[in-house]
Amino acid sequence: MNQERSSTLSAAGLVGPATLYVAVGLLIPLAILFRYSLNQFVPGKFMVDALTIENYVKFFTDTYYTAVLTRTVRIALITTIICLAMGFPLAYVLARTRTRAGAPIHWGSGIYQRIPSVLPLACWSRSDGVTEAPRSHEAGRGR
Repeated sequence: MNQERSSTLSAAGLVGPATLYVAVGLLIPLAILFRYSLNQFVPGKFMVDALTIENYVKFFTDTYYTAVLTRTVRIALITTIICLAMGFPLAYVLARTRTRAGAPIHWGSGIYQRIPSVLPLACWSRSDGVTEAPRSHEAGRGR
């Protein structure tokens, strides 16, 4: 009983600081962003300090913004359903596989986790094999 309690406390001691760090790193910027959203919009000025919900009222009453919000939520739901439909069967098979046959599936599914880190290099590489990031003054110009 005592060892089980100490194991729980040590796990909390290891996870606690990381959780606090991530929570602070997310919540403080979100709080600042929320505060900025309460400022008043005046054309021609960067930011006018005020405490008004005018921006939120405009967002939820203007048909353009509600259409954008509706489209965003719809795309997010469709994407979530597609990802669940594609990922759940593979995850189920991987969870139930106890033999070495599951190793190629684990390896193959791991490739998709690395694509976002490799894709920019593939897009930036030229036909002569030299890899370079696009320069801002060349953006929009074809070579």
